[in-house]
Amino acid sequence: MITDSYTPNGDYHSIRSAAVHRINHYGREATKTPFDPKQLGVHARALMKTFDAHITADESTGSVCLACGQLWPCDSIRFIFTPVNLLD
Repeated sequence: MITDSYTPNGDYHSIRSAAVHRINHYGREATKTPFDPKQLGVHARALMKTFDAHITADESTGSVCLACGQLWPCDSIRFIFTPVNLLD
């Protein structure tokens, strides 16, 4: 399991909870202006699809992700926590 400075530490459920919070934050930010200059709404919807797919069979960190085969939290889950300004 690879860790980084953006992905929170904790058990499977706490990391998934933090991911949902982050995705919902992007969705709320997208509705604050009449247009979405950073495309946060699109970003939030794409992240939610990724979030739903990248799970483990036993719901624990360090287990194999069923979608990609990496150890969980996999790159796709860690991507949720990467600040938007670093994605440009």
